[in-house]
Amino acid sequence: MSFTANSLFTDQEILDLQVLYLLSWTGNFFRREYSLISTLIKKGAGFSQDEKLELMQTLCDAIGRILPFYKELMDEGAIEISATPFYHPILPLLINLDSAKEALPEISMPAVFGDFKNDPDWHVAEASSYFQQTFGHKPAGMWPAEGSISREAAELFTRHGIKWIASDEDVLAGSKGISLSSPEQRKSLYKNYFYETKHGKINIFFRDKTLSDLIGFTYSSQDAEKSADDFIARLKEIYTASEKSPLVSVILDGENAWEYYPENAEPFFRALYKKLQSADWINTLTMSEAMTLADTEQEQLSNIRAGSWTYGNFTTWLGHKEKNEAWRLLASARLAVESCPDEALMGKGNERNT
Repeated sequence: MSFTANSLFTDQEILDLQVLYLLSWTGNFFRREYSLISTLIKKGAGFSQDEKLELMQTLCDAIGRILPFYKELMDEGAIEISATPFYHPILPLLINLDSAKEALPEISMPAVFGDFKNDPDWHVAEASSYFQQTFGHKPAGMWPAEGSISREAAELFTRHGIKWIASDEDVLAGSKGISLSSPEQRKSLYKNYFYETKHGKINIFFRDKTLSDLIGFTYSSQDAEKSADDFIARLKEIYTASEKSPLVSVILDGENAWEYYPENAEPFFRALYKKLQSADWINTLTMSEAMTLADTEQEQLSNIRAGSWTYGNFTTWLGHKEKNEAWRLLASARLAVESCPDEALMGKGNERNT
């Protein structure tokens, strides 16, 4: 049985759905800043086409304020902005598919002919260039897509002047050949790590998975004050168990978390920041500031075992039959494109472009 949209919804209902969808994704600040948004939220239904168009224009104006505001905060030293290689590539796999075997030697590999090893350089260069165009200078650090790093990726980042990258505690454990399950072993997570490449030193921050996931997946369903208290208490445990000042990295996909919190997590953030500010034993730092800390324990990594922040390996993107087939098709498409002359790809004359 099939239905058309017209048989399920009236034109007014479709219009209301469009407006409500746009309203649902507006944050707290814009709801307070723009009277139109708050008015439409109160109205709730029966929107007009003119109101939808006015809302769209208002949201375009609002979005246009975000990057200048970030730049202002960055110039003041309140925040640091990182970049990610263009188009979110899993760099270690593009550089060398066999890097997947470092974490899982038995992983099933795709039947790929040819390689993508020249692509990662472009991804990093383009991201750095776009960042410079937007903010006036190149980024000091990059968050590799999905926290995916390897020795070769570290070399690539330093070649482009990147001073720091970040990944997951499972990647650290695999790189050092240790377990972070016991309290004593876990202390090694809170050091200031760096890796030497032929292009220079690069700092690597490894996230505390527990603290990061509590914010990302757990606190959204709990009371804001109690959640903030729990977070501070866990930091206190790390602090009291450490001989030197521990460096604790909390890294998560924020855009996935806030929609599940009441009021887009504003009550939680206000409670947490207030407690962080009042605790005289906590300093909040940007990554670049953390690189220069003298009172944290620093350690040079002799190895980076290739992996991501998902299980410390690459099984999310490779190893299953369908995923491996996607790699084979991608490689096949790549070879087909490379075999075409440039004029065939770009079009030659008006008859080619129609």
